[in-house]
Amino acid sequence: RSHFGSSALCILLLSGVAAVERIGVSLCSAKVEIGPLKTTVTGLCFVPVCGLLIQESMAGHSHRSAWQEAKANARVPQDRLMEMRTQVWRHERNFWIFAIAATLWFVVWRLSSIVRRARSD
Repeated sequence: RSHFGSSALCILLLSGVAAVERIGVSLCSAKVEIGPLKTTVTGLCFVPVCGLLIQESMAGHSHRSAWQEAKANARVPQDRLMEMRTQVWRHERNFWIFAIAATLWFVVWRLSSIVRRARSD
């Protein structure tokens, strides 16, 4: 649940207490190395969430198209239509969860850089 971590970091960064803000900035700017890849914690969380957002968007679109085609076909059983609609709802729900998580991670990244810059001045 990526959005819980980003929400907690937002609270740390927006606390207004210098010591708590420093903890948030140091957590956000912690370096992570995976083989040749070098990034920060925020980058490590933001990129996969964006990938999952794109994946859910594409899956939701394909499921919605299949559901609409099946709905137009009178021979598709009602329980199958309900199952297909449930899949569409699930992908729509996941899309919005990942959209909020990506937005939160982006906000955390920007907040950490703004707080870091403000504290260094």
